[in-house]
Amino acid sequence: MALMSSLVWISYSDVWEVTAKSLHTLTGYAGGVGWTALIGLLVIKLEGKSGSITNAIAALGQRSLSFYLFQSVLFVIILAPYAGGLGGHIGQLESDLIAVFVWVLSVFVANYMHGRSIRGPFETFLRKRSAI
Repeated sequence: MALMSSLVWISYSDVWEVTAKSLHTLTGYAGGVGWTALIGLLVIKLEGKSGSITNAIAALGQRSLSFYLFQSVLFVIILAPYAGGLGGHIGQLESDLIAVFVWVLSVFVANYMHGRSIRGPFETFLRKRSAI
């Protein structure tokens, strides 16, 4: 699939294209299941041994809706052509580094909110709206 996408391999048949796309999809699902299992085993291993990093990530999880929206807004501000416009001028590595930076920033902000007992604004809004 990578060779086809990068135009290194350009003389392939429709059968090869369908086969490559099918394998790409199936291995993606298998990888997702594998990562989920690995994270589950890690959680079992670390259960009861929470440190500051684990607590900070848990704080992010407790405010997941708010930080999903926060990260989405940051990505638009940084990458969208009608905002920061970097998306069309950077490569995969740079966009990956931006994603890691935004996630780490989210963990720090969530940990700060947790330390001050501040709930996620969108979780609070959703709880109030669903209680009506």
